[in-house]
Amino acid sequence: MSKEKRTVILKGRSYPKYEVSEDGKIFNCETGRELKMFDDDRGYDCVDIMDGSGNRVRGKVHLIVAHTYLGPQEEKMIVNHKNANKKDNRVKNLEYITQRANVAHAQVKVKGLEYISESKRKKIRELRDKGYTLPKIAEKVNLKVWVVRDFLQGKTYKE
Repeated sequence: MSKEKRTVILKGRSYPKYEVSEDGKIFNCETGRELKMFDDDRGYDCVDIMDGSGNRVRGKVHLIVAHTYLGPQEEKMIVNHKNANKKDNRVKNLEYITQRANVAHAQVKVKGLEYISESKRKKIRELRDKGYTLPKIAEKVNLKVWVVRDFLQGKTYKE
């Protein structure tokens, strides 16, 4: 375990009753005990911490680690797990990237799909303009139908 610990920072607020280590472990400063993590509905580790007024604050561990060690999260940036493992909350596994870059990263690392290159995006648009169906476009560019659909609906690779 990493020896360095820092006061927890989440969304610009400091929580001096808690410390987080570089390897993503969160501790109560008063008891010295590690907080128990639990899974949210999307596979991320979470913890409950108390603010200065005694109110419970739920925080995702990767956000706590990133905000504490990487600094403030800029607008339109999100925290990415470099190795695509949502449970690996070590600071060296986290980075701030754009949503678009995160989608591309997830396609390659998590889903094993090819990133949609600019030439394929251009080809998809051309085929759609010619009236091709989604399955036919997907077949011609060698992608899954849902990847083509999401691209055409602007859900991924927004430009």
